[in-house]
Amino acid sequence: MRHTMPWTLLVLVASVASASAAPRVAIEGEPGRVADVRERVERELGVVRWTSTSSAVDLRFVIAGDDPEWSVDLYERDDVIDTRRVDAKDREAALRVVALVVVDAIDRWVPPPPLPPVRRWLFLEVAAEVLSWTQPFTPQLGASIAARVRAGPVWVGVRGGAQRWCCGIGSEGIEADALTLSALAEVSLPLGRLAFAELGLDGGIGVARDRVEAVAIFPGGRGPPDVSTHLAPAGRAVAWARIGDAVGLTISAGVWLQGASETVRLPSPYDVTASPLRRGVVAPYLAVAGFLSM
Repeated sequence: MRHTMPWTLLVLVASVASASAAPRVAIEGEPGRVADVRERVERELGVVRWTSTSSAVDLRFVIAGDDPEWSVDLYERDDVIDTRRVDAKDREAALRVVALVVVDAIDRWVPPPPLPPVRRWLFLEVAAEVLSWTQPFTPQLGASIAARVRAGPVWVGVRGGAQRWCCGIGSEGIEADALTLSALAEVSLPLGRLAFAELGLDGGIGVARDRVEAVAIFPGGRGPPDVSTHLAPAGRAVAWARIGDAVGLTISAGVWLQGASETVRLPSPYDVTASPLRRGVVAPYLAVAGFLSM
């Protein structure tokens, strides 16, 4: 009894594998002839993947003609590949011959080669992003547009974005609004698939320009705005999961890198009570993007 289950499982697996490799077969003709032929074929082969002509068909047999002669046309998908004439003076003998024709065609059938995968060359992406300042920790919204072309196993392209354009930064004594404009050259490396998602890595390097407008806050009033701008190297390193083929969704997580840490201080006399704001070199990065691949 201990060996019954493994052998049963092996037989089941073999049966499923055999069935998946067998052709889908349809027979057309006078219902009585069709039923008799199908019964004889099943006695020879066992399980047969019968289907209707309205479904996907690999082999289709059309039994036509009246006694004393029948014709059997064999179609492989939509093409006629053989025609047989069957002497039907003896109906039983004719049915045996037709059944043997069907069995022989099923035995000789070779599955068509799989279609080559679609090779896409252009990739466009529009992303909504979330970054942050370090002190105080303040999530901020951004957006970017990317275009890439295939270069062997990787994709290369450019990304332009406007980051940190929503949600002001504040500490005791300072309120600030920031805007970061960036342009990156990027490389994207697909790694493979996991369930229904494709996985990969993206890396980019370029420049970013910060513009920060800060205002001192004190009892009874607000100081004049103080505007500063800085240009610095920038980069993006993320892991991504992509759902879809020609059109779909990409979810990315990683880090945003930007030059040296930037500190926003107010000029005297407002800097006495105002805690500075800092944007670190490394910021956590999240993005959700829609893409189009052609």
